[in-house]
Amino acid sequence: MKIQQFAYSFLGTVIRVVILIILAIVLFRLGGKAYEFGFRIFTEEPMSEPPGRDIQVTVSKSDGIKEVAEMLEDKGLIRDAFLFRIQEKVSLYDGDIHPGIFTLNTSMTAEEMFGVLLKTDENEEESEEGSEEGTAN
Repeated sequence: MKIQQFAYSFLGTVIRVVILIILAIVLFRLGGKAYEFGFRIFTEEPMSEPPGRDIQVTVSKSDGIKEVAEMLEDKGLIRDAFLFRIQEKVSLYDGDIHPGIFTLNTSMTAEEMFGVLLKTDENEEESEEGSEEGTAN
């Protein structure tokens, strides 16, 4: 009876250890993936080296950042639409999308694309100051 009880106890311990090892491996791999994704948010390279290739994109008033990111991924301007959306949220350009037709290049970084596609209060103020200076001269 004691041998059987010892065997069950030993088996239970082995199962717990195996489960802990599996959990540790899963957490380690998830941590690595999370680090890689976080690193890519700030260091993602352009799709190609300069001069790249120009691609024309059309953004309508109803398009949000999700639709624009998916379109840019489909056209080969970015690698990952989800990553692009996260980059937009943490960038200085977190703002409204300009509707219109834009020419983007495969050698542009996400930050450069944001400067073209998104408007912020700073950009609007700068353009207003520039037009005021231009009329003053």
